[in-house]
Amino acid sequence: MRTECPICRTSFDVTEALIGQTGRCSTCGAKFVIAVAESPTRRPDGQTTQPMIPPTEPASATATGKFPVGPLLLATTVAALTAGALAWLNLGTVPGALVPWVSFLGEMHPLFVHFPVGWVMAIFILGFLDSERHAGAMKILLWLNLLTCAVSLVAGQACAMDRSQGVVLTRHLYTGFAVGIFSWLALLTFLARRPGGNPWPYRVAILGTVVSVTLAGHFGATLTHGELLDKAPWAKKPMESSKILTTNVPESERTVLGAVILPILQSRCVSCHGPDKQKGNLRLDSYEAMMAAGESEKHSFVAANPAESESLVRVKLPLAEEDHMPPEKKPQLEPNELAVLEWWVLAGADAKLKLSEAPAPAPIKTQLQALAANPPKAPAGI
Repeated sequence: MRTECPICRTSFDVTEALIGQTGRCSTCGAKFVIAVAESPTRRPDGQTTQPMIPPTEPASATATGKFPVGPLLLATTVAALTAGALAWLNLGTVPGALVPWVSFLGEMHPLFVHFPVGWVMAIFILGFLDSERHAGAMKILLWLNLLTCAVSLVAGQACAMDRSQGVVLTRHLYTGFAVGIFSWLALLTFLARRPGGNPWPYRVAILGTVVSVTLAGHFGATLTHGELLDKAPWAKKPMESSKILTTNVPESERTVLGAVILPILQSRCVSCHGPDKQKGNLRLDSYEAMMAAGESEKHSFVAANPAESESLVRVKLPLAEEDHMPPEKKPQLEPNELAVLEWWVLAGADAKLKLSEAPAPAPIKTQLQALAANPPKAPAGI
């Protein structure tokens, strides 16, 4: 016997036992009462019949009702390969010849990571509207989500290899791993759903995916732009460096901080650690901010203690070191700027120390006067 979908006019071969029951079209997903079609419409491709999905059976199940072992094994293989790649990168066993390629992959992480974010939200919305009607689209999106999530995770781990492990970065990595795990579970539970089965395993998995992708996105944004709550209208803002600089006051009133230290940081560091962007949740455009700790939970500058001043320690690292700051492609501190910065920290990092009263050795005093007269400026475009 033949029946026909009243929506898309696709024809199906059915058994007599199905007549009068509610079925769902495998082409458009529409539900309809199965009845004998008088004259099935011939489709443009010449075919008149299509495999019929049994009544109430989700699109994730096969027409014969067999358990989808193949797709489940494929999804698990993708997850296992991703886990292996993450472990390989995390152990730092990358051969020297592959390091440039791994670094390039890490640079692509921001591009890849936006795909699973979009897929997850689309899957969640379609399922909320009508999971049965949109089951075919959801299945495709779940596969796309798993595959792009796998690439994003590997690229993210590659990106993390070029950065120090701070608290926010660690949270971003762990929530990213959670996105991958929940994405895999969501696809598995969707594929394994049976007619009349418990829908909650899939619902829990997809909800976990949405929650983890939201948290991972928040921590990723914090890494790039700083803590969101610090930008809220009610948050107390540190005074901007432009309001602290003392270049337009009498010589006797100028401070070392305003005349020399902040201009150095403004030209070398503030493009990544200022009001517009706070990488590592760190700002260096005001005295209060530069004396605080970033995501590493180590204070950027510690009075009279250069060895515990994280920013100073990183500036002094060899250029080839991963943790060296500023990054290799950014303008670097000149030797005289580094010497003055280290002296200021060792002298107590006093915000009120006047330039004219600085108890500095003769070479440092000369450098202070030279930098105060001609403050360093960031190159155009930085």
